[in-house]
Amino acid sequence: MYFLMSNSYPNVIHTHVQRQYQNLKNYCAASTKQSYEIEKVILATSQ
Repeated sequence: MYFLMSNSYPNVIHTHVQRQYQNLKNYCAASTKQSYEIEKVILATSQ
């Protein structure tokens, strides 16, 4: 029983890490887009 549990344990961690990584990528993409929008507004208002 313990062997089965320890065997599937790395899979659980791997899935969790992948999900976290995906969230991080999405977050970075969103904030990059946001800062790009802000930059456009600043450029537009400064002219």
